Amino acid sequence: MQLFEQGKFDLDDDVSDALGMTIRNPNYTDIPVTYRMLLTHTSSLNDTMGYFSFNVIDQTVNDDYWRSYNSYAPGTEYQYCNLGYNMLGALVEIHSGERFDTYIDNHILKPLNMNAGFNVNTLDAKQFVTLYSFREGKPAASDAYSIRSNAFENYAMGRSTTIFSPTGGMKIAPKDLAKHMLVQINGGIYDGIQILKPESVVAMQTPHQDNNYGFAIRTADKLIEGETLKGHTGDAYGLYSAMFFSPEKKYGFIVITNGYPAKMNENGFHVIQADAINALYDIYIKKK
Repeated sequence: MQLFEQGKFDLDDDVSDALGMTIRNPNYTDIPVTYRMLLTHTSSLNDTMGYFSFNVIDQTVNDDYWRSYNSYAPGTEYQYCNLGYNMLGALVEIHSGERFDTYIDNHILKPLNMNAGFNVNTLDAKQFVTLYSFREGKPAASDAYSIRSNAFENYAMGRSTTIFSPTGGMKIAPKDLAKHMLVQINGGIYDGIQILKPESVVAMQTPHQDNNYGFAIRTADKLIEGETLKGHTGDAYGLYSAMFFSPEKKYGFIVITNGYPAKMNENGFHVIQADAINALYDIYIKKK
């Protein structure tokens, strides 16, 4: 959104032009895949072939690229797609000229004095919390903090970006995730520092079509009874996290756990996320 504000592209531009490879659903070759579609998970892309290499959608190297597309037309339906958000990370590099992790550091994390990052090699490993995932009821090893020592020797801007997993590879402390939440609550500003324009924040939080999902921000009206919140969940390698807030009432919650055997409630939230957020709401917000 910062790069969009700078006029680097239009949200309805064809991402193929910037990426330098053709991104087309083979069933709808006349419909371009746009930035807006990637942001709202309506591109018709899927994660069937994986999302840690762009070779899966490169028609010049993969004859099975078509498997990464759904049968419906781009822009018509929603399906969460990690591949699409890794592509957005590559587009950050292409439009900024900075490596993805460095761009995030320079333009978001450092200005807000946040203890976070996408590159584990630049973070204090002593602060990493052990993650516990469970397979068949037993703890499983996690490689969430692993980046190969030689990963950057042949790094190609706009192509190697998936090593950082822009779709969800941020390592961050809860209090610093709360700073980002306050940017969203306060119209793009935290502690006097403007990270986004107010209209960008509104665009991020506004549901696209009828799927309750904007630009990386979803609308949740069944998390807390009688409340409509904005935010997102996250889970990987045993970590379960949630950031949900009310931009109108100016409150919000950060919940992170480092190990939990997954169990969903009837509203599609992990039980531990929903229970913790509702408890915090009852204690700190409802009573007031």
